[in-house]
Amino acid sequence: MHLAKIEKISPEAVFVIYKLTETNLASCDISFLNEHDLAEWRLISHPQKQIEWLGARFALKKVLEEMSLPYTSAIKDEFGKPHLIGIKGFISFSHTSQYAAAYYHKDQHIGIDLEEGKSNLLKVKSKFLNEDELKEAGNNLEKLTIYWGAKEAIFKAKGRTGISLKNNIRIAPFVVDQEMYHGKVVEEDSENHYILRKSQIRETQIIYTV
Repeated sequence: MHLAKIEKISPEAVFVIYKLTETNLASCDISFLNEHDLAEWRLISHPQKQIEWLGARFALKKVLEEMSLPYTSAIKDEFGKPHLIGIKGFISFSHTSQYAAAYYHKDQHIGIDLEEGKSNLLKVKSKFLNEDELKEAGNNLEKLTIYWGAKEAIFKAKGRTGISLKNNIRIAPFVVDQEMYHGKVVEEDSENHYILRKSQIRETQIIYTV
């Protein structure tokens, strides 16, 4: 595992990205993992998924160090949202086949998403975009990747099931070279607004709520 990026967003928030370089888990120093981590890790049977999970824990360790906090495990609630054990604050994870990210905020729910431009988004765009967003995105793969990443980040920040990427999460029109985006979760009796930022690491897009 190699540290690829640290971004201090504010005194309360930071994210860290690790490059997943290992193909042999025996070469990784996992001495910082506790018993809860090891038990969770042993339940993962696929070698690539093990590496992605471990990369996220390396990122978590570094994120907490950046905030002068001790390492701790993250456990998932009934909706699959991770929560830190014994530490105040909020955490979000993401990974691709090449990178793993952890994002910490002291005071608010957050979400982060790493995406590589995937051509299959062209085939499934109608499943996560509403009619206005479909018209706005067209067949522009870069725009589709931003839409997908932004909706995923908001979904993680919201942190519960019953939220539809297509029907509940809406992204305001944008141009691809923006660094800041606006989205909202629309439900029957409420609206929650989100600001998102975009960054890049090689060909991998980083989108996160702020």
